[in-house]
Amino acid sequence: MDEDEPSRRRAARFLLVLLALIALGSFILLRPIVSGATFGLVVGFLLQGPYRRTAKRVGRPRVVAVLFVVLLCVAIDVPLFLLGWELMNELRAFGEQVASPDFLPNMAHALTRFGVPDAAAQSLVDQARTDAAAWLHNAALPTLNFVGQLLMNTGVFLFVLYYTLVSGPELEAWVRDALPLPYARRQHLIDAVAARMHNLFMGTFLVATCMGILSGLVWWLLGFPNPVFWGAVMTVLSLIPALGTGIVIFPASAIAIALGYVWQGVTLLAWMMLASPFVANGIRAAFVGRTRGVHPILVLVGTVGGIAFFGPAGFLLGPLILSMADPVISEWQLLHGSGAADPQPELPDP
Repeated sequence: MDEDEPSRRRAARFLLVLLALIALGSFILLRPIVSGATFGLVVGFLLQGPYRRTAKRVGRPRVVAVLFVVLLCVAIDVPLFLLGWELMNELRAFGEQVASPDFLPNMAHALTRFGVPDAAAQSLVDQARTDAAAWLHNAALPTLNFVGQLLMNTGVFLFVLYYTLVSGPELEAWVRDALPLPYARRQHLIDAVAARMHNLFMGTFLVATCMGILSGLVWWLLGFPNPVFWGAVMTVLSLIPALGTGIVIFPASAIAIALGYVWQGVTLLAWMMLASPFVANGIRAAFVGRTRGVHPILVLVGTVGGIAFFGPAGFLLGPLILSMADPVISEWQLLHGSGAADPQPELPDP
């Protein structure tokens, strides 16, 4: 047996190199669809509880999984189609508004009310109009490419979601068996990561989406133009803690006040600075409960780095990867005897 030891070591090194090459090749192949696959896995595991309860009552797991996928497809695709259609209409209306002869004088007049000289205000408005036209022209092809990738990733999302629902217990068992930890520690680590995933998805992304939609609704009620477009922009900005809706609301409020719409501008500011924090906390308490959320620094750094590396999937992948460091470090400390007692898993409220 000793004579075979060098051969076994060479075989082990070869298999490790081969596994690394396979992982690299898989990443290169899957990178265009990593958004759909990631969200399919996450949403599938988050829906495991309702899916298992429904499948147990109905007795047809695959039929229930198809029903879940169809309902989610309708819940996602119909609003996306309506949103895209409304965005196209609003962008066309905004283009007509910019092309109207009154647009430039009104914008220049608003700048002069802030103390900008007439010549400088007119120059700024002319330059902004030229830059906007060039940006819209250059953004046409990337927008079509984005729409194609979105449709492809939506299909991958629904496909992965179905098999995650159907094979959820087998996937969980495979992960549990693959972890080189004692059984209790394996389950604790899985529960901790699942809780972080729940808190990140529900407490960060779902709350940010709700706040973006509510901000768009307030925008519409106050009579501001293009509420669907700006609501979509504020929804995306709400996902990034350091940005938020203030990037849109502060300039919009200042412009509205400068143009004479004082109460609308003040009300929009009051919504962002006074009302929205309480509403966000209420939504977070309703969806997340008493569990501890992911730190905003991790969300910010993970979101920016994740988008740069993974693309749109970085909104979820980046913060999720960083948030897993805490439970993994806790397990390492417990295995080395630095923890006084086994911590309770951070589980979401039922």
